[in-house]
Amino acid sequence: MDIPLPGGGGEVSEDYSPAATVVPFNPPLPLLRAPVPSSSSASTDPMPVLAFRDAASWRAAWEAAEASLFSQCEEDAKDWAVDVLTDAFTRAEESAKLK
Repeated sequence: MDIPLPGGGGEVSEDYSPAATVVPFNPPLPLLRAPVPSSSSASTDPMPVLAFRDAASWRAAWEAAEASLFSQCEEDAKDWAVDVLTDAFTRAEESAKLK
């Protein structure tokens, strides 16, 4: 099966070598937190819990989540306000055209 090269040069490529077909990706970032089994003796089936290396990493994760939540809420409120005002102006223009 002949596959034409991109660009329409008319040449045919049958190079299926790893060098031609593998796409390199950056190495993944290390996890800041990871699930670990719970040490609770109340349960026979230990549920995983989210663990942090230390109090500082927990605080950093908490503050990042909190900031993200506030940012998302602020953006949603701005979008809602713009939608309400746009609808109000559209209705006012339509009402003025009818009079």
